[in-house]
Amino acid sequence: MRKEELTFTPTGNFQYDLGILGLKKVLDFFEFKYKSDGNFYISIQRNTYQLLEDIIAKLTLDQGIDYIKEKIIDDLKKRKRIIRI
Repeated sequence: MRKEELTFTPTGNFQYDLGILGLKKVLDFFEFKYKSDGNFYISIQRNTYQLLEDIIAKLTLDQGIDYIKEKIIDDLKKRKRIIRI
């Protein structure tokens, strides 16, 4: 997979802007390099799949593997898929 530059800019939408703050915390935690002016944008050299893996890894470290497992099971149940674990 190739890396691409992803840029996130606050929009004034509370949830989106809060997500950017969470992303910054994930990037800082893993010490990933990113460009920012400190206020208005974050740009990183990663693709969307790598970024999703980074976020899941941080959640797993913070909440534990059972948290992720329960989220997946709950989601599958909501979608009415049969699961056996």
